[in-house]
Amino acid sequence: MQKKLKSKKIIFVISIIFIIFFVFKKEKIINTKNRTQNKIKIEKEKNNLSKNIQEKKAKNKSKSDILFENDKLLNNKEIENRIKNYFHNKYPDKTKDLEIIFKNLDHIKGKILINDEKIIFLAFRIDDYWRLIFEGKISEINKKCFELKKYYFPKTIIEECYPNN
Repeated sequence: MQKKLKSKKIIFVISIIFIIFFVFKKEKIINTKNRTQNKIKIEKEKNNLSKNIQEKKAKNKSKSDILFENDKLLNNKEIENRIKNYFHNKYPDKTKDLEIIFKNLDHIKGKILINDEKIIFLAFRIDDYWRLIFEGKISEINKKCFELKKYYFPKTIIEECYPNN
């Protein structure tokens, strides 16, 4: 009788061990499945975020901020005329006295009077287009320094962003 009881206990203990093993195994399978689903969900979210970023970049590259198409044959006077045309079209009958303060292969800094108010503008050549990066009062440049530095403007153009130099 003792042996039977002992063998029943052993069978009972082994059964419990098997049950525990299979419950944990099932739990592990469920967790693995959940992790896989989460990874897929995260990848989808990354793709959606990437698409949103690309859409925003595409919007930022809209035609509205293009000063003019880059033409290697343009001389300084022609460049100045194209910028004048841009501002004249943007602010009809309100612009005068455009002056290019600085120009190199990739950067332009200038000033123009709009409604008798002196406005500074900064342009950067991207691909085959000159894009308007900043337009506003000189006192507003320091609010845009982080963004302007992305375009590698020389320090002499955006001195307001380098107060210690």
